[in-house]
Amino acid sequence: GVNSISGSLVVNKKVVETVTFNLSSVEDETSIENLNDEVRWEALINKLLRQLGVDDSEIYLSIADKDFVLRSFEMPLMRKKEIDAAIVYEAEKYIPFKIEEMQWDYGFSRSLKDKKSSISFLAIQDERYQQFVNIFNHLNITPTVIEPAFLSLVRSLKTLKSVAAVKNF
Repeated sequence: GVNSISGSLVVNKKVVETVTFNLSSVEDETSIENLNDEVRWEALINKLLRQLGVDDSEIYLSIADKDFVLRSFEMPLMRKKEIDAAIVYEAEKYIPFKIEEMQWDYGFSRSLKDKKSSISFLAIQDERYQQFVNIFNHLNITPTVIEPAFLSLVRSLKTLKSVAAVKNF
């Protein structure tokens, strides 16, 4: 979250425990005001990991959706290699930042009937991404996945039997 951190311990695709802490709780506990934001986040992450009793073997980091740009658009029907070559130029039309200043990825699906490729493009500014990476580097943790919160929600929902059978979720 923007001012809080939450963590869930998942074992065999089941949520075993969930914990949430507010960013302000670090200063309350340490009696030190005006801590650097990065230090406050590091302290909260450590506290969260201790509370959940987890190691750093597989950390899925969900970042507030506001930090990401998600755009969907269509392109002519193409093979993956052709999309790889054209995606940068096409995506630049839909994002408010320079593509060189972003960490990004995309997914696509093809419609043979419509002769189009539907593209889902996801990006985060390098500077913001690096802030998260630096915090975890200081803790000697490499997250397995870094994604927006809505994708983490989808990942969680997909573990439910009632949703798992839904195609193209």
